[in-house]
Amino acid sequence: MAMASGYSESEMAQLTEAIQTYERLTGLVAHTITYNESTLEIQWAYPDNVWAGSTLYNQPMSAILQKLSRQIKDEYVQVRSGKDQLVNLLAEIQRGWQLAKPL
Repeated sequence: MAMASGYSESEMAQLTEAIQTYERLTGLVAHTITYNESTLEIQWAYPDNVWAGSTLYNQPMSAILQKLSRQIKDEYVQVRSGKDQLVNLLAEIQRGWQLAKPL
């Protein structure tokens, strides 16, 4: 069943899930979401409501969902990479502390 926007309830549910996943990964919040039959715009904000940017899609919903999925995967890789770098840094610091201990 198509909604007034031209998007189905299923598409809107997938979009909502993708946005929530992106929010969890980035720490950003979808402040406003506007859409019509040909355009979807997301205004992003930091948790303190300071504007962070906007994303504009002029594509069918299937392409929007694919693009959001790729962005989520890219963010996940960045988060994972940062976590790995942090773990390596902490291990290096710990090794330094162990070397600095008096015998």
